[in-house]
Amino acid sequence: MTEEEVSKKFEKLEVTEGSAVKTWDPMAFPEDRIAFLKKCFDEHKEATDKDGKRVLDVKLTHQLLFTAVERNEYGLKDFEGDIKGSMPDSGEVLSWTDVEKFMQENL
Repeated sequence: MTEEEVSKKFEKLEVTEGSAVKTWDPMAFPEDRIAFLKKCFDEHKEATDKDGKRVLDVKLTHQLLFTAVERNEYGLKDFEGDIKGSMPDSGEVLSWTDVEKFMQENL
């Protein structure tokens, strides 16, 4: 799924998987949304392998995790600041393990 397709689907916070339609409240990250995001993260066309893990740059991770509406309230600079606060040694890319740590500490 492309970044644009993910963004379009999340504008409504609604995703169709097979015959099931899933909807989430803004800034809510229940298990099924997290599972969907992990799948999108792992399959993202720009994800690369680093030290045996799939990684994605911080900006794309922000775009993947949050809808346009959510990003208006929680911008990239805020996200980057929270990432640095949670993981001071983080670089320009994040693994899914990093994303999980970020979510546990910040959302």
